Amino acid sequence: MYDYGRHEVHAVNGSRLALSGATAEVRVLDLESRRVSERTLPVEVPADSSVKICDLPAIAGLTPVYFLDLRLRGADGAVVASNLYWLSTAEDVPNFGASTWFYTPNSGYADFTALARLPEVQLDAAQTTTHHDDAAAVQVTLRNRSSSLAFFVELQIVGDRSGRPALPVLWEDNYVTLLPGEERQLTATVDTAALGGEEPRVRYSGWNVRESAVIASRAAH
Repeated sequence: MYDYGRHEVHAVNGSRLALSGATAEVRVLDLESRRVSERTLPVEVPADSSVKICDLPAIAGLTPVYFLDLRLRGADGAVVASNLYWLSTAEDVPNFGASTWFYTPNSGYADFTALARLPEVQLDAAQTTTHHDDAAAVQVTLRNRSSSLAFFVELQIVGDRSGRPALPVLWEDNYVTLLPGEERQLTATVDTAALGGEEPRVRYSGWNVRESAVIASRAAH
């Protein structure tokens, strides 16, 4: 995780087991998705603890908005946690002189208007559905083949005929950002009753990703 106030990166272990032999990947990308900084660092985190991994120093010449991609890999190399932050070179400026016991106003604000300049990208997508008694597990694979990141992608489960969202849905993750060339697999679980007799399909859209038609499904056995 990123500490906005101290400009530090920390690893947080909320489990009762120590995390050993892990590595942290810390990447900074500019608005054109160019990697302007990249580090891989060893990480050891005791149970129910957090440790500072590194500082995030100022980088000269950054675009007005930039991205901080943080990934924690276990000893086997698998990603166990990831977070992506979008940051502005113009930071919020709290007016502490006008603070009350419950509120501190700002005298300046971060500027994220440059996000409007992100180029539109298209994603490759496929889904596989597995039925289990009264529920369906839907696995969707997203791949970003473009040279720009796909920002803040939202996924929905909808009925295959009506296109209506099925609720409630338990997503493994959602509102994800894919770096250039990145592929991610996400799983959703939905009750059969929420589908009203229809088959589940995935639909997605994003900040700079055109809304998809319903994705064709492959049945799993």
